[in-house]
Amino acid sequence: MSQRPKVSDPFKLVATADGLQIADTLLWLDAKQGKALSFLSHCPFQGKKITSQILATEETIGRLGFFQKGIKALSCQYRRPFSIGSLSLELFPIGPSGGSAALLVKQKGASLLYISQIGAGDTEWIEALPQVNQVVVGAYCPNPKVTSVDFDTEWQRFLLHVQGVLAVQGSPVILVPELELTQKLLQALDGLDVAVQSHPRFEKFHGFGSHALGLGSKRTRGSRSRTEIQVIPFPTSRQKIPLSSPEHPVVMLVQEGVSPKFRPIAGETVFHFSGFCNKTCKQMFKQTNPERIYFAGPYALRYAKVFSRCAPVVAPLFVNQQPSLF
Repeated sequence: MSQRPKVSDPFKLVATADGLQIADTLLWLDAKQGKALSFLSHCPFQGKKITSQILATEETIGRLGFFQKGIKALSCQYRRPFSIGSLSLELFPIGPSGGSAALLVKQKGASLLYISQIGAGDTEWIEALPQVNQVVVGAYCPNPKVTSVDFDTEWQRFLLHVQGVLAVQGSPVILVPELELTQKLLQALDGLDVAVQSHPRFEKFHGFGSHALGLGSKRTRGSRSRTEIQVIPFPTSRQKIPLSSPEHPVVMLVQEGVSPKFRPIAGETVFHFSGFCNKTCKQMFKQTNPERIYFAGPYALRYAKVFSRCAPVVAPLFVNQQPSLF
């Protein structure tokens, strides 16, 4: 392993209930309420209206615009370094959904990499990351030891299951936890001769960015007269999940750390996709070779214990310096 870069004056980080602050600078990380300038790593699909002025990719800003108006935003491109005051910034395409980004911050010899979420699908970009003094990773998946089941393998299992249901004249109801899986799902169903009804929420993203759905103006597609597949967002309560039946079996696409924790009942089939990958995270630490690693989020303490040998200093960032149970 090559020698770690020496830290002349490391960034000091302050964890709050609304994101992280890089002390003595105007920059915040994933802070959404009333901040002068905040880097937004991805488009959140739940929570309060964002009132901070944000730095984000064009795709993230575009997605956010479908949920709220009057966003104060500065658009940034991947791998195009730029400066704000004395800070040098650069975005890398790493994160949970299309348009997501990791942020590299440099100032006077100090360097920090912020990654809100890292999964198996981010492997291809790890080699592009430079060595840094500090890395901050979001701790949102309850199990930091999870090594993601190969996405393609689980995806093929899911598609075979849906085709099997259709073969016996069933009409599956598919519950999806977030936009990215929905996009991939609807793109896959485009190749089948079936009528698909998707929730109006998903139609808003028609034609936007590199992950466009291609929905068209109608909710129901396909050459057949009846709707054979319904695609709906995960409800917030168990009572709102449609009752599974042989004619309309419920299929859940579960993303750990994102989907509500509903225990499946008779007739429901579950396919698991993790938003975090232990192996990929370790590869990232090896590539960036940091002197300090920090974890921020509800499971920060748990992550710090699991990755304690990955750097000389590995620690959780607690909100208001108050330790948590995890």
